[in-house]
Amino acid sequence: MTDRIASQSLPASWPDRVAFEAPGGGATFADVVRAAAVRGDLQPGLNATRMALACEAGAAAGGRAADMVAVETAMNEFRYERNLVTAEETEQWLDAHGLAGEDLGDHFVRRYWKSLSGEVEDGEAVEPSRFAAAWAADLVL
Repeated sequence: MTDRIASQSLPASWPDRVAFEAPGGGATFADVVRAAAVRGDLQPGLNATRMALACEAGAAAGGRAADMVAVETAMNEFRYERNLVTAEETEQWLDAHGLAGEDLGDHFVRRYWKSLSGEVEDGEAVEPSRFAAAWAADLVL
């Protein structure tokens, strides 16, 4: 699964977006993710996303709604820690990291449910398309 994640379902801009430069060349976001996958460093992040999605799905199945004040507070703390005071600054930061505006809110909703739900039953299924849409934002954020 990790190899497939590293080579597929990357945000469209990551193969061309430079993550860092060094003497003799640079590395794209996709290069960094692939290297982490090869080393096994990507798996904990993927597992955390899978857990957060399962917690979110469990809450939805139970008809529970997220405390949006708590979600917004966590989101604002994240923004202010990075000096992203305006919406425009936040959008520029997200774009620089290959993410979209909805990725930020979705990430903090998943984080909210994960913080409340704790452990998830083994075998809790996460829809592959939801996982593919979420893991990159969770990894960056």
